[in-house]
Formats: sequence, C-alpha cells, structure tokens
Amino acid sequence: MQDPGTYLSALEIELAGFLDTARPALLDSMSRTFVNYEAFFFSDAEHKSTFDEDIVRYCGQITDPVTRKQFIPGEESPHLSYANREFFFVSDSTLGVFRAMPDMYALPDYEMRQETD
Repeated sequence: MQDPGTYLSALEIELAGFLDTARPALLDSMSRTFVNYEAFFFSDAEHKSTFDEDIVRYCGQITDPVTRKQFIPGEESPHLSYANREFFFVSDSTLGVFRAMPDMYALPDYEMRQETD
C-alpha cells in the first residue's frame, strides 16, 4: 500500500487535523497514527500524543482486520500492537485468528490509486 500522506499530497487533498479541525493536518509519517486500517492525521505532535494515549476515547468506528466488520471499540475490546500499529478486534476469536496469521490481516488488501478518465 502506498503511503497515505504521499498519496493525499499528490492529489492535492488537504485534511483538517483530527482533534483540531480548525487547523490543517500534517501529512507526514510523524503526524499520523494507524489504528487497524484507518489513518488519523494530526495538526501537531501534542494532538497526536493525546490521541495515542487514549485511542479508544477518540477513534470512533474502525474496521476489524479479520471480519472487516465496522465497530466502535471499547475499553474491553481485544487489542494488540503489531507492525507499529494498534489493532482492536470485535471479539477474542478474531484476535486469535489475527495472532495465528498476522501478516495476512495486518494490511488491507486494496490499493490506493488515481482514477483514470
């Protein structure tokens, strides 16, 4: 998968910062956090740190990497860190499937690409 920040910049897409929507997000790798397949971009290091310290509070709906079911994780949601990403799961069983074959589920199986005319 292509780096989302590079992809968005190439398309000249600007995003608002995730926790401070009045300021633009920085699209570099130091200003984002991946949670499951979702990327969150921040306007500064302080907002990124705030998000990273309490992901469940801020992330909202995400996609379970095994079932592809969208859900809102809670404090009790199964969770693990893998390949510099945080992953949350809808159940202990999907966490178990992920643990058995993490490379199969760690990255989405789609590509970002420009539309052609």
